[in-house]
Amino acid sequence: NIENSFYNANEAFEYFYKTISKHGVKFANTRALFNIGFTIHRPKMRLISDSKRKWNLEYAEAEWQWYLSGDKNIKKLGEIYGKIPPIWERMANAANEVNSNYGYQWQRGGNHISQLDYVVDKLKKEMYTRHAAISIYDGKEHRDYKYDTPCTYAIQFTNVENRLNMCVTMRSNDLW
Repeated sequence: NIENSFYNANEAFEYFYKTISKHGVKFANTRALFNIGFTIHRPKMRLISDSKRKWNLEYAEAEWQWYLSGDKNIKKLGEIYGKIPPIWERMANAANEVNSNYGYQWQRGGNHISQLDYVVDKLKKEMYTRHAAISIYDGKEHRDYKYDTPCTYAIQFTNVENRLNMCVTMRSNDLW
């Protein structure tokens, strides 16, 4: 049985690190678990302190600020962080742009309204809507995924028992 409820991100990391090592299926030069859902009860407790993770708070904050900018260009991350991590250089196209800047994805939308603004407006108008969703991985953009494919399919927000619930559906998710 796979546990599906964790107090914070570090607890989830430690559990899945052990579980993938022990029960992960060999797949595409790695080990994987499929069709796993879980809840983190204190999502604001997002720091991972386990030394195996080598988590860097300064970099995480810089990447978050880059996402908030909505700028797909990795040079923006370099301005914020002071350098461009090699992983982003490998994933960028000739224009130094990536598809995995989730801020860019949240801000794109139809009818001149970003997906995030749509979600916020929808929840304000209809507290129990099932329409408050953001799509990220887009089948209409496959031609753009030569170097960089978003790992997240979608994010849905629902009001469950007067608490905002966020469900993230992943195409691929590294534990690291």
